[in-house]
Amino acid sequence: MPLGSTEADRLLAEMPKERRMASWHLVEPSGHVSSAGAGFAPLLRQLPGGWPLARLAELFPGEADLAYRLVAENRTPLGRLIPGVVKSRASWLLERRA
Repeated sequence: MPLGSTEADRLLAEMPKERRMASWHLVEPSGHVSSAGAGFAPLLRQLPGGWPLARLAELFPGEADLAYRLVAENRTPLGRLIPGVVKSRASWLLERRA
């Protein structure tokens, strides 16, 4: 869900707004929040076949955070590398979820 939405504000109420807007956040059913690279392992553990990458993220937390920062700081140039058909499909899937 987008940051700034009512639901995101509710889930991240304990977090200062400046920190909230500085990254992405994974909120687990228990209420535990992981942000930036620290969110990769718990997210990947929820995906089919994601456990090997989750384990790597756990073993190398500094590198996981660095990878997050590199992508986050270069979103626009990296986005240009993604074919339009892939972006259209992703948009379609997100609209279906709403």
